[in-house]
Formats: sequence, C-alpha cells, structure tokens
Amino acid sequence: MPVSGAGALRGPSSPEDGLRTGPEIDHRLGTPTPMSASSSPTRRWEMTTQEQDMMSRFRQDYLDLLDGRVAKIRRLVDGSQVEPAHVALLSLESSSTMLGLLELAAAVRRLRSALPHECDDELDRLLGDVAERAGRAYGQLHA
Repeated sequence: MPVSGAGALRGPSSPEDGLRTGPEIDHRLGTPTPMSASSSPTRRWEMTTQEQDMMSRFRQDYLDLLDGRVAKIRRLVDGSQVEPAHVALLSLESSSTMLGLLELAAAVRRLRSALPHECDDELDRLLGDVAERAGRAYGQLHA
C-alpha cells in the first residue's frame, strides 16, 4: 500500500501520463512500495519530528567530529597510509554530501582521487583545500 503525507518520498512523475521515475519509499519499513498510476505525484518530502531530531543530531555529531576527522586525514596522508586515508576520505565525503556540503565533498573527492598518484606538494595543496572548505562548512552549519 503506498504511503502518503508526512514521511512519504515520491520521485518526479508526469501527471499527464501517470508515469513515475522512481519507487515510492515506505519509511517505516525502508523498502520500496508499489505505486499505482493513479497516485498523486509530489516533489515535497516532509520530515517527521523524529526524522528532524535525527538530522539535527547527525549535523551536531558531524560538527563535533569535523576538525578531528580532517586532522586524522592529514596524519594518514602525511604518513602515506593510503588505504586508511581512503576510507576516512570516503566517510567524510559521504557525510558531507548528506548535509549538502557539496564544495567540501568535491574537495575531499579530489584528494581521494589524487592519493595514490600525486606528489607530496600536490597532496599538501589538496589537504589545504579540504581544511579550508571544512572551515567554511563548519561556519555554514553552525550559523
């Protein structure tokens, strides 16, 4: 049975032809649910109070850990520990993307891509870019 109202996420559709481009998600179960062609499309997703609280806690945890994560990445890169640095960078990239910090995520992705190939000077420059954008991201989220 399709879920509607708060907590329902529906992909874009064309009301003229009743087609959808993505499955509806039942957030209680976390699984896609079938949707009939007669279901009304929406592009709005309304978070429940519980989801808002979880997002707020996620954002606060992200802020609390951000400086330490960047420092750890610097230590790993400086110590040529490519695999652990890669894992830490993937984690920072994904959590930054989840919070809409796309400039930081892009800087992290550039550093991650450069890890096995670039010289120390280029890695230092990329690390500096990540640190700078992390500072800006902190300001964005803390405001």
